[in-house]
Amino acid sequence: MYETPFHQTDSPFQPYQGGPNRPGPGYRFLRTVLMWAAVAVVAMVALGAVAALFGLAFHLIGLLVKIALVTAVVAFVWRRITRRHQRNSDA
Repeated sequence: MYETPFHQTDSPFQPYQGGPNRPGPGYRFLRTVLMWAAVAVVAMVALGAVAALFGLAFHLIGLLVKIALVTAVVAFVWRRITRRHQRNSDA
């Protein structure tokens, strides 16, 4: 038989042997866990900021609607009062 260029002579199930410059499997696992924890924290902060911005926007919209309603009622009452004064002063 001929050998293929992808022929592997080592057994694929050898235990990992870390060298002096290579971190062991515990370090890689810890690094992965810390990376996913950081991603989760960043995602929570980002989603919290978006939710806070939406809450602020809807709060301001509600405040503007209340101000508009109060202004409309005050304008309506003011017109009624000024019309009555005009009728009384004409007579």
